Order: sequence, then structure tokens, then C-alpha cells
Amino acid sequence: MRDDIYREICNISTEKLKNFSQKLIPDAKIIGAKVPDVRAMAKKYADNGTEILKDLKYEYFEETIFAGFIICFLKTDIKTKLKYLENYIVNIKNWAECDCVASAFKFKKSESEIVWNFIKPYFSKDGEFEKRFAVIMSLSHFLDEKHIDEILEIAQNIKSGQFYTDMGIGWLILVCFIKFREKTETVLENGKLSNEILKITLSKIKQSKRVSKEDKERAERLIKRRT
Repeated sequence: MRDDIYREICNISTEKLKNFSQKLIPDAKIIGAKVPDVRAMAKKYADNGTEILKDLKYEYFEETIFAGFIICFLKTDIKTKLKYLENYIVNIKNWAECDCVASAFKFKKSESEIVWNFIKPYFSKDGEFEKRFAVIMSLSHFLDEKHIDEILEIAQNIKSGQFYTDMGIGWLILVCFIKFREKTETVLENGKLSNEILKITLSKIKQSKRVSKEDKERAERLIKRRT
């Protein structure tokens, strides 16, 4: 089955896209398929997903996200789905394999706390992409009134110093700032975020088209007092 999947991915790939994607994800082995095409392919195979996952390899970027998307589309109970996701997370090798699947993962509202409790331990894992996966899951699915205070507290206590983890935290704080400005301002002004995270966050705030000029200036004043 793995060989069939590999050949099908090759059939929807181009050398031009391979070269372009390699620049964005230099540490990945690229075949050259578009992410939406791989996602559509995974949806097509989802009914046989559990059998397919037994045989898949995580060698190429497209194979890896294909496995991740299969998990997203599995028609099974949430605990079984999370068991497959756990295996996926330990096979993540770059930011794209992390973000594509974390942002695409779907669950019912009634399953929200099961998923939240599943991802929380990953914030304190040693692996760079384990932590980033939890961060991207948070900003994609849990930035609401119920979770914002806990997310801001967790974000301040994630062990930083790994590039993709730090970039993910900066992105998370940016989205917190957009959605919950007053709560996030308190963290920027008096919280425990490292200087490096604060600098990344400020850069993302200044680049964002979703933040007003006035709020950008206020965030810059708050952060520069700390750094």
C-alpha cells in the first residue's frame, strides 16, 4: 500500500514545486506535491485509514502529512484518533509537518477537553516540534474565553531557546494579542516571557495587518520596557 501511495503522490507532483518547497523546508525530503492535493488524497483514502497507517513510512514530507491528514479524517472515537496522533507527533521532522496537521485536526465540541488534556503535556516535552505542535494546536483550536488564561500562563513557562518553538510561541502571543488584547498586554508588560520571545512577538505584531497602528505602538512601548 505504501508504494501505491508514494506513486500517487509522485503523479501529482512537479519538479518546479519540489524546488520551491525545498527552499521553504530545507531540512525535508520533498516529492513536490501541493499540500491541498495531498489533503484531498488523504480524504479519499480515509475510510481505509487504519489499514493504510500500518504500512506508511514517514520518509518524505508529503508521505508524512498524508499520514497526518488521514488521522484528521479518521471516522473513529476521539481517544483512538489521539493514539494515532501521538504516533504522528513523534515522527514530525520540520515546522510544516507540524503546522499542516495541527491546524487541520478536527474534533467535536464535546471532545474539546479530551483534546486539550491530550496536548497539554506536550508543552513541556523536550522535542522542538512536540512543543510547537501543542502551541499550534492551541492557537488553532483553543483561543477562547475558557482557555485564554491557561494558555497565556502556559506560554510563559514553555522552555524556550529552540528556534521553531520560539517562533511558534511568538505567533501564539500575537494571536492572543489580537483576540484578547488586555489580557495579553498584562503578560507583555509584567509576565515571564523571555527577551527573545518578546522580540519575536513584537516583530510579528508589527508585521500583522490585523493589528492597528495604535496597538502596534502600544505593544512596542510595553515590550521595549522589558527588553
